[in-house]
Parts: sequence; C-alpha cells; structure tokens
Amino acid sequence: MRHGPKDIEASRGSTGEQKALLIGLVLAHARHFDPRGREALFADLRTLGAGVWVPGAAPGQFVDLNQPGVTADLLHVSPGRIDRA
Repeated sequence: MRHGPKDIEASRGSTGEQKALLIGLVLAHARHFDPRGREALFADLRTLGAGVWVPGAAPGQFVDLNQPGVTADLLHVSPGRIDRA
C-alpha cells in the first residue's frame, strides 16, 4: 500500500498517515457491504461504547440500526438544515 499524496510506502509514513490509510481502506471496503456486512460493522461499532457518526445517502442502509438496545438517531442533512429522518 502506498500513500498517494507523498508517493511513499505505507510502512514509511508517519503513524497518523498509516492510520488515515487504514481508515480509508476500511471505508472503501464498507461501501460494498451487503446487509449482513453492514450489520456486522454496526455490531462492532456498538462495542466501542462511543458516539459514532455514519454518513450515508441511502436511508435503507441503516435499517439494521432499528433494534432493541440500540440508540440511533437518523438525521437528514441538507444545506442549512438538519432534521430527524
């Protein structure tokens, strides 16, 4: 794996650059999740015990969040507005 802007191998990048590359790789893979893969991702995120923002353009991708014991706010963001979905 290479850091594109600096054109260096990931192993030669700073810790921050390596983290950014890893997050980018995970997010690129997440774009191709089927419903089962998304549920596995959401399950892992719930174990963090932290607030997590998960942006998306298709509300149906977040159906798996509607479960007992899950606190999820679905928001619709448009220029100048944020509303509950």
